[in-house]
Amino acid sequence: MKSVFLTNEAGITSTSANYLANLAQEVIQEKKLELENTSFVDSRIVTPLCPDGLDYEKANFDLNNISNKIREIARYNTFCAWMREAIKAKENALEDINNDSFDEWLERNNKIVDDRRKLELKEEQDFINELSVGERYTMLMTEAVAASFGKLIHQDSPVSNARKQLQYRKLHPTDVQGTGAELTLTRYSIAVDSNDVENMFLSLQNEQREAEKQLNSIKSRIKSNTDEYNINARKVYADILKERSDREKLLRNEFEKDKTERRAALNKMKILVPDALKDIYEHLNSLGKKS
Repeated sequence: MKSVFLTNEAGITSTSANYLANLAQEVIQEKKLELENTSFVDSRIVTPLCPDGLDYEKANFDLNNISNKIREIARYNTFCAWMREAIKAKENALEDINNDSFDEWLERNNKIVDDRRKLELKEEQDFINELSVGERYTMLMTEAVAASFGKLIHQDSPVSNARKQLQYRKLHPTDVQGTGAELTLTRYSIAVDSNDVENMFLSLQNEQREAEKQLNSIKSRIKSNTDEYNINARKVYADILKERSDREKLLRNEFEKDKTERRAALNKMKILVPDALKDIYEHLNSLGKKS
């Protein structure tokens, strides 16, 4: 990491920086105490009995000394501020490393775990949409034949009822209503050979069954293709997930290794002492050795 406060060359540890900053505060307090007795005026207590004054207090000042002490205090405060900021910079750098997320690390290093491939399944309608013109026509035709024949030749349809009536009138050609003078006879005659009607029904039923058989074959093939495609798609996606999981494990290990290396590198870094503060550092360091 780059920071004006840290260096890989000669410097001091955070512990030393903190110790010297505390020592600098003690020096500052001592210099402040030295300034407390500053006085720019003389004073004396005068009474009627002692017009020349009882007590006399001489001004206590050395302008050059006062200026130098104030400048020194400012420089020691600068030293403290530098050290505090340097310590904070190193702590913040360590916190940034510890808080670095896997996703941020991936983006920063242009690494990819998820290639965005998804499980794509198909429905039967997808395969129906892929049928050729002839296959689509056959499917629609057989559906129409099966449905139409089913409605028109089966029970309760007009044609089916006419067939039933034919069979009934073969056995009951006459209806008798009323008696005596009000007797009415209705005679029915068969207009078509009943065998032809039966043959027609049998032929239509066979056509219907053939259409249903053909339709079921098409639907079965579509379902089989759909199932086979989706089974293979799930197998492929399972391999993708396994590959993705393995890659993520490798990258997470790389991520943790990188964080460990960055922490180690940061721990080796020292706090830089600017040339402008070297004399204060040397002075404080010598005081620290004496204590």
